[in-house]
Amino acid sequence: MLDPGAQCDDGRNGNNRDACTDLRQLPKGGDGFIQAVIGEECDDKENNGEGAVCTPECKAVVCGDGYILDGMEECDEGKLNGPGTSCLEGCVANVCGDGDKGPDEQCDDGDLMDGDGCSALCQLEGCGNGMVD
Repeated sequence: MLDPGAQCDDGRNGNNRDACTDLRQLPKGGDGFIQAVIGEECDDKENNGEGAVCTPECKAVVCGDGYILDGMEECDEGKLNGPGTSCLEGCVANVCGDGDKGPDEQCDDGDLMDGDGCSALCQLEGCGNGMVD
């Protein structure tokens, strides 16, 4: 028989990664134990999530999963990462001068020089733009 509040009982065998933890609870994401039986790769309890090495789904953070790993990724828009977006493949921010025209850029020729048709602010140069080019 199970004690009140217990979901399972394996005799508190010291293995919190099997089908029953020593707290007599069924394995679940966010319980602080890496539960291979439910497909977890990591579990840092309440520390899972944005900026951490472990997602709320208890998977290791990787570029393209939509979670930003502090110090390793500048951005991560999941499947939207790529050319022409604000976050490039490799989870690097799309910035003026990188050679990839981002959403807020009129042009990006890969440099930050004025006078070559694309300004240092990645705006088209030409008559009528309010600047002497």
